[in-house]
Amino acid sequence: MVMHHAHGPVVLIGAKPVDGFRTLARMGIPFLCVADPEEKPPATVPGAIDVVHAPFRADPLCVLGIPLPPAVRAVLSFTELGSLPAALLSEALGLPTVPVRAVVRARNKLLMRRTLAGVLEQPAFGVVGRDDPGPGDFPVVAKPVDGSGSRNVEHVPDADTYAGRRTALAGFLWEAYVTGAEYSVEAVSFDGRHEILGITAKRTNGRPYFIETGHEVPARLTPQEERAAHACVRRCLDALEITHGASHTEVILTGGRAVLLETHTRGGGDRIPFLTRLVTGVDQYELAVRSVLPETGEG
Repeated sequence: MVMHHAHGPVVLIGAKPVDGFRTLARMGIPFLCVADPEEKPPATVPGAIDVVHAPFRADPLCVLGIPLPPAVRAVLSFTELGSLPAALLSEALGLPTVPVRAVVRARNKLLMRRTLAGVLEQPAFGVVGRDDPGPGDFPVVAKPVDGSGSRNVEHVPDADTYAGRRTALAGFLWEAYVTGAEYSVEAVSFDGRHEILGITAKRTNGRPYFIETGHEVPARLTPQEERAAHACVRRCLDALEITHGASHTEVILTGGRAVLLETHTRGGGDRIPFLTRLVTGVDQYELAVRSVLPETGEG
């Protein structure tokens, strides 16, 4: 049974990004902010009825022990490491949320790949040191199973280089390298209906580490490329059961096809939601709030 409390506060997991609590304050929604000391929260959180400190980044289950105000309306997070504790607390309270299993699948790139097998076009993949790439899989990209933000991503051009890096990269996910331009698709889901807000072109420093250096909004795409990106993202979100809230999905467009890289149950980093709002007038943070507060309306 899903519960709704029309006049209670919202619980916000994470004091960052600041656009999250600023959105709630602008919408006039009272909220309790749960800040993790590791995220170096601001001294004050404007609009919050209270700020509680809890180590949710290292211990997602700790949010279940927070003394909550009565009649909580929703639990939200706009940060990567807040997504799981927010989903856990939402489900415990019987509130609308992206399911815990969907958050786990999005956070764990190996689970994501296995869930999407047979659903979407994907590169060959495996785990370094356990099911190593074959001769036809190179070059490959190695990345942490639970990483984000392009951190510790490494291009491995051939089998000899892989052999030399195999011990250092043990346990990483490897994926066959896909040639093409990289984009991200920004969306918000309303009870399983996915509203795509825009597509962002990404600039990186290229091989071997693919650090993002810039973004272009809106991306310059042909109608075929845009349709392919939209279809890929919708199928991905459906298969992973991402039913509510913001998402940020990265794809490679090659030959008019979209190949999924990864997805996240949050907005993009590097102020991408801000860029999207500047171009489209649509606020991803506000829509994410509305996705779990039906009484506020959509759009």
